Amino acid sequence: MLLKTTDGGLSWTALTSGTTAALRALALLDALTAFAAGDGGVLLKTTNGGTSWTALTSGTAAALRALRFVDAQTGFAAGDGGTILKTSNGGTSWAALSSGTAATLRALAFVDAQTGYAAGDNGTILKTTNGGTSWSTQTTGVHGALHSLAFPLGGLHGTAVGEGGLVLRTTNGGTSWTQESSGTSETLLGVTLPADWTMGVAVGASGTVVRRIPPWEPSILYDTEVASLAPPTIIPSAVMSQRVAFTGNNSGWLYALSPTARVPRYSPARLADAVQGRSPVGPLPGESFQTLYAATASGLGYALNASTGALRWTTDGNSGLAGNQPLGTALVAAPVVSPTRNLAFFATRNLTGAQNRLFAFDAKTGACRWVLNGSCAGATDTLNLGQISGSPIHDATARKLFLTSTSLSGGATVWAVDAGDATPGTVSWSRNLGDSDASPTLAETTRTSLYVGTNSGRLHRVRTADGVSCWSTTGSGCTSFGGSEQAFCTATDALGTACAAGSAIASGVVVLWSGTHTGRLLFATADGHLRLLNADGTLVWKTTTPIPGASLPLAIPERDSLFVGATDGKLRELSLTTGAVLSTQTVGPGTAAVGSPTYDTRAAMLYVGTSTGVLYRYNLSP
Repeated sequence: MLLKTTDGGLSWTALTSGTTAALRALALLDALTAFAAGDGGVLLKTTNGGTSWTALTSGTAAALRALRFVDAQTGFAAGDGGTILKTSNGGTSWAALSSGTAATLRALAFVDAQTGYAAGDNGTILKTTNGGTSWSTQTTGVHGALHSLAFPLGGLHGTAVGEGGLVLRTTNGGTSWTQESSGTSETLLGVTLPADWTMGVAVGASGTVVRRIPPWEPSILYDTEVASLAPPTIIPSAVMSQRVAFTGNNSGWLYALSPTARVPRYSPARLADAVQGRSPVGPLPGESFQTLYAATASGLGYALNASTGALRWTTDGNSGLAGNQPLGTALVAAPVVSPTRNLAFFATRNLTGAQNRLFAFDAKTGACRWVLNGSCAGATDTLNLGQISGSPIHDATARKLFLTSTSLSGGATVWAVDAGDATPGTVSWSRNLGDSDASPTLAETTRTSLYVGTNSGRLHRVRTADGVSCWSTTGSGCTSFGGSEQAFCTATDALGTACAAGSAIASGVVVLWSGTHTGRLLFATADGHLRLLNADGTLVWKTTTPIPGASLPLAIPERDSLFVGATDGKLRELSLTTGAVLSTQTVGPGTAAVGSPTYDTRAAMLYVGTSTGVLYRYNLSP
């Protein structure tokens, strides 16, 4: 029997199928085109919304229990005796495939035209990566019949359900499957994961309906189940229901989460690769919504409507192409946006020895405006610009852009770039102060100087006007500079004109703009130590004990404290005044590295992600 509804399920009308065989599977391609399959190898097709059905030649007498179409031409059917059929011409003809099993197959799921799964009796799960030409058996560790499969967003995360309330999940494309408790012993016949792979609903015998509720502790905001340490981005609001937390993971999904309901505000946005750095978000002039910008490890950048998740544009390194072009090998630095100039900047991190570029795009349209070390036509210039790992900074008033890099063939590592209208993308000055993977930071509100940390453990205070390293033992700014160039040396914790190599400055410098520590600067080094310095380069304190894999620290001056994540699975709060550890929070089970936290000032909430893809939320209210 076939039934059809045209009013959202309020009423159903029986259709004339032309067969008396039991029909066990249905696949809808659009409002008019559908396929049905059942006992005796029956295959039917309609092209008029079910008004009439045409019998197709399947070439088998085996009962067919599952149907899946990848596109209008390519489809698969599966059933008894390990039968798998494939059509490449919209059902006109079907070819038998070798499944390698005699088990009855009851479910099919395809990620794309090449990658698919079949499941059935005796805990059987098969996988193909070549469009069904060959199938490999997955190890499930169970023997019950599996009736339904779901791979909702990609090839890594899947769920299978079946006999006796059986639920299996994979997070690695079927390499391993883990059994979960469904809370029922009834056979589950269908499963759907409508928005993502962490939530889902399964239905089965005796009217059973079960919902997957991840075993979250109160501090967990969301579990993406994919490793990610990129700091989350917050849209703060006095109204909790309007607050949004954005987090990306290493599979290229970008989530917009509600801090109250712990569910996505909309389906996750699919990006090309792992999201890098803290994605900037904010409104552009003349627009009522906010735009979020993201960089990925595959060299693609994105601009998305933060309210809906809709794609606004993707980066294009060649204005003659139609977008979606990688800018380089990878984008490691988070993008930088200038709303007043309507510009979005993306910097590349190509392989060692390769030229790198910095792109300026129209923040609204994605049109290429200019390129440092190249052109919008796609060419790369001869400027020896090394790998850019830290986000640049933009001075919209002076119309200058400052960035750091590694040295390429003896080239500079600190760059001042004209970001104005007359000669955009030209170098105002450059210096080789040593390889740097850390972002530069403006040292004061007057934007007279900036801090640059190097991989050899030197911290420079550089004049924005000419690039002179302008620390001074007699003053706090560049105006009193009058002697040899100096750097703060992590090897000696003092200023010096000649520094021995010390621990690399692993994070960008955090400048404190309020409270009793205004003007001071905070940073972490690769050996796990944190330091607070006065603006004149004198050490205030250094942590007595290193923090394993210390993240970029987050300072909250009104609490007189800072927070830092670590690779030992802990989040620590330190005193801004002394550097002493005030508290230590084990994040979740404490087995995953903890990234750099983000603070929502309106809600007094702290957000932090881990290397297992869990986003945690902590309430800092007294």
